[in-house]
Amino acid sequence: MDVRTTATERFIAAFGAPASPSGEGAGDAVSVDDCAAKERRVFPPDFPEGLKPRLRLFLSVDLVGSTPYKQTRQMWRPEIVTFYRNFDYILQTQYREFAAGLDDGLPAPEFWKSNGDELLYVCELHSLSHAHALMHVWLATLNEYRGSRDEASKHLDVK
Repeated sequence: MDVRTTATERFIAAFGAPASPSGEGAGDAVSVDDCAAKERRVFPPDFPEGLKPRLRLFLSVDLVGSTPYKQTRQMWRPEIVTFYRNFDYILQTQYREFAAGLDDGLPAPEFWKSNGDELLYVCELHSLSHAHALMHVWLATLNEYRGSRDEASKHLDVK
């Protein structure tokens, strides 16, 4: 391809020819660029799985007001540990309920790491609808967690 090729032309070359107004393909001729683009999407059988491109969604939840809370109390760890345990349980329950009617085996968000009182989850995306569904599950989890807090931890919200 030439340097002057636009981003749209590169996209079309990589992912297929544009449809004509009549709904048919751009033509039956296959160019060298089209063949090269299709070959780039196929990896050799011995290509390491960890090096193949993936799209991942990272989700984060953080306790609001936890720093002042920890500074004014001696015993703050039980509430933080409860947050870790309960939030993960609610997330997994929400995802199981969502996925119960589906047969496509889409992966659930997995705990990736924590950063203080922030929990980070990751999920490999398979489609736009998968990302959309994960956002609904995530928001439902946040709302359920907010509603499930006891009086002792009502002052610690999540964002």
